[in-house]
Amino acid sequence: MSPGRIVRSTPSTAPLGPRVASAHPYLLVNQFTAWHDLFQTPTAGDAIVRCLWVSAAFALPPLLAAWAIFSRREVAS
Repeated sequence: MSPGRIVRSTPSTAPLGPRVASAHPYLLVNQFTAWHDLFQTPTAGDAIVRCLWVSAAFALPPLLAAWAIFSRREVAS
């Protein structure tokens, strides 16, 4: 690569294969744009509902693990 050449990279799931491409809509970083849809005039309800489900699926395991660890501790005394 020559030193004066600028290479621009665009995110694409095509070279990653069909398995990763099928999981791409459910990655957490893709759900942030659904929250933006709340402020647009034609509200995309399906994207917002999917965002809620995916965000809950990502938040639930750590919350359950924290609850399980905290419930075993004696914090009242």
